[in-house]
Amino acid sequence: MQISSSASLDVLCERLLRSAVARKVLICTLDGCVVAHAGDRNILAGVTSTEFTELAAEMLIETQQASHLAVPVEDRFAKVGRMQVCAAPLGHQALLLVLYDERSDANLVRIRVRRARPQMLRVLSSGEHSPSVC
Repeated sequence: MQISSSASLDVLCERLLRSAVARKVLICTLDGCVVAHAGDRNILAGVTSTEFTELAAEMLIETQQASHLAVPVEDRFAKVGRMQVCAAPLGHQALLLVLYDERSDANLVRIRVRRARPQMLRVLSSGEHSPSVC
């Protein structure tokens, strides 16, 4: 049985969620559409939602601008409400967002993101993932 690429991205998000002991994992295109996710659905509320959205928007803009210059954008770790977030560009194609709490170690999240990124990039680069729905 062959898994479609969008399903593959969801599977990769789920795997990253478990291995990093995260609460939510999202992959967003540069236009802000979510193409894959895993984790708690109701975790983003109130101030956390606003701060998370602002960080994601900053990183998406930075990644878009860097794509014109072929300059890599570094991963960013920040506090969002009572949670932590890792925002990691997937090349110049998408943004990986990992939301986690005090149960997770930032170094573990960093390592797991570094290991998951090549697989996610392969799926995104294949061009086979289904178009994003905003």
